[in-house]
Amino acid sequence: MPETTQADSAQQKLDKKKNQILDPGMKRILTLGIVVLVMLLIFTFAQASGRIPFFTQNFLSLLVLVAIATQAYIYRRQWEVMERQGNEIERQSEQAREHAIHTLRAYISIRVVVPAYPKQILVEIVNFGQTPAHHVQFAHRVAVRDMRESPDAREQEFDWGLLPGAPLAPTMSNEKHLLLGGIPDSDMAKLHDPKYRLFFWGIIRYRDIFRKTRYTRFAGFYSVEHKVIGTCSSGNDAT
Repeated sequence: MPETTQADSAQQKLDKKKNQILDPGMKRILTLGIVVLVMLLIFTFAQASGRIPFFTQNFLSLLVLVAIATQAYIYRRQWEVMERQGNEIERQSEQAREHAIHTLRAYISIRVVVPAYPKQILVEIVNFGQTPAHHVQFAHRVAVRDMRESPDAREQEFDWGLLPGAPLAPTMSNEKHLLLGGIPDSDMAKLHDPKYRLFFWGIIRYRDIFRKTRYTRFAGFYSVEHKVIGTCSSGNDAT
């Protein structure tokens, strides 16, 4: 915000400076004014010498030309001011909209993970935002892998059409049970080897009140040797 304020202040100073300097249009009008003054002197001289009709006709034509040029310049300046005001209003409206989105939108994340090895891993998801999250879907995978093979969830690996969706109100939570029964016994036996971990990863997909689809990715592991839950170095982010 300080950088934005300084930038706006600098822009205002620049606009003020521009307004204080004569632009080419104003210079041309001043030049025409000088010409009119000269013609006025000539008209005065002509009046004294008796050649009034000729100079009167040309003098009036020149006055009309100056009036048209002056009006065109005024319209141009007014249009420039209106354009700047319109751009400023549009910028402020966009900033207000972005602020409202970030302030009021739903934010779903994982608050706690509880291992219930060897049957399941309990994951609690919470809406930390100020408005409801709609059609919340939870997709996940569990597998035994080498500790160096950290998983990274991709939206394409899940069949979202088969996953149920439900709303989640602000500050409310929901428990998800990641069952381990589908992992082969041969893989589960590897967990006694320190090189292997029980990994769990997935994506939480939902829609906020601004009708935008949001994603929260998570990735963690369970160490049987140390009986602790850990977070993977990648695969944990949100939109």
